[in-house]
Amino acid sequence: MNHCENTIIGALHLLRLTNNRIQDIQIISHLTHLSELYLANNQITCLPNSFHKLIELQCLDISNNSIQSWKDIDVLGRMNSLFILHINGNPLLSDEENYIDKLSKLCLSLEIIDNVSVQTGDINIAPTESYEQLMNIDKELKDVDQSLEKSITNIQDQFHTIINDLQKLSEWYNDELPTNYSPETNTSHRNSKHRLFQALTFSEENYQN
Repeated sequence: MNHCENTIIGALHLLRLTNNRIQDIQIISHLTHLSELYLANNQITCLPNSFHKLIELQCLDISNNSIQSWKDIDVLGRMNSLFILHINGNPLLSDEENYIDKLSKLCLSLEIIDNVSVQTGDINIAPTESYEQLMNIDKELKDVDQSLEKSITNIQDQFHTIINDLQKLSEWYNDELPTNYSPETNTSHRNSKHRLFQALTFSEENYQN
């Protein structure tokens, strides 16, 4: 694998490896930019201690695997960015009536465990897939915001140009009329100056920062 491929893989934010026969997930700990990791329906028996390197991980799905003991998920206590966890369907939970409370004490950053709110105990109506959608919507809104900001800046620049042109035109109109101008021409000139003054005043009041 070349350097470029390593860079691309290392920059992954989302990884989906559900419905495979994966057992060893040690290598995933090198993907330190992951924010979402989906490992449901595999043959995973533990979370490696190296998972504490996933400092940006916010959503983890390890449901329906083969995790037998609580000591096999001790690393959750060092995953301080994690706030959504799916872990149901693992043997370690078979005799645990209040595993959500136990997990919330192990990993203090958790807010949702198996679609249940840690704070209220309510069923969270937004499944894991919706979390991905929310992340995408947030990115799209940021893109729209940036595009809108650029458009506003361009419009402001155009208006500043117009104002400068109006000011130059106003200075030209302020020059003395030639002595051979007729009264009609003089009146027209004054009217034009008045309209120009109105346009300049409106532009300065409405479009300057």
